[in-house]
Amino acid sequence: MVVALKVINNSGIITNKELNELKIFYRFAISSLNRTCVNEYYGITYDPITQNYMIITKYCNGGNLTHYIANNFFNMDWNNKLSKLHNIIDGLHSLHMVNILHKNYHSGNIFLSNKAVIGDLSKCATANDDDDDEVYGIIPYIAPEIFQALINKLCDGFRPPILINAPKGYIELMQECLHFDPCKRPPTFDIQSKIAIIRDYENNSITKIIPLSDNGPVITNPGAIYKSRPLSALIKSAESIRIKNNSGFDKRKFDNELIEDNDNNQDKKIKFIYEHENYSKN
Repeated sequence: MVVALKVINNSGIITNKELNELKIFYRFAISSLNRTCVNEYYGITYDPITQNYMIITKYCNGGNLTHYIANNFFNMDWNNKLSKLHNIIDGLHSLHMVNILHKNYHSGNIFLSNKAVIGDLSKCATANDDDDDEVYGIIPYIAPEIFQALINKLCDGFRPPILINAPKGYIELMQECLHFDPCKRPPTFDIQSKIAIIRDYENNSITKIIPLSDNGPVITNPGAIYKSRPLSALIKSAESIRIKNNSGFDKRKFDNELIEDNDNNQDKKIKFIYEHENYSKN
């Protein structure tokens, strides 16, 4: 059996914080009836040379979702995409069903083998015991003032355009998931059922994807490595500036203006901007 080892740097004296993802997975494993779309944890080991502890997990030969899409974009039909999307929402739903919040959810923490699975439970917490108000995540490797302007736009309702040539029902579901009011976004079980219906439509009427120069993944920094960081301070700073300036940014509402057309074949132009950054290991 091939396994993956996650090194906990400078962990000569290990703490409860470093063991959090093992404890979370144990709680998940004894509580959940569906474990197939969350990556498995096998235990912990020790490197006598570096004196660092390492967490042992199942190895996923497809890598993470970010690199998988970059390497396989034009080889993935909508059936393939929807299948992996169904895996992803299954994993998230199974965590939520046992009151576990992931809190660091992005494509770098979704791994591929024969299916998509959710990984890196290090920031997870139970809904009842979550006393950490910090927001974690990754941001593009850009200047802080630019990211701050982006936060202001997002707070004011800005959303990226939703393009056509997707399977029936997909655009509507995407609009729901991007709703400005979080209370109006669909729960995971609702997304599950809607994806299943969309997959049925796709099986009966295949959506064609045509490789074009402007239809594919965009990687701004191929050597970048994902690293989550606390974002609360940056978000609060941007929010306070937004309120102070009371900017007149026009909200991008969920209507036909969000759906763009290709005049030729009405093929969907898909752009992926991967949020990543360089960092040095200690």
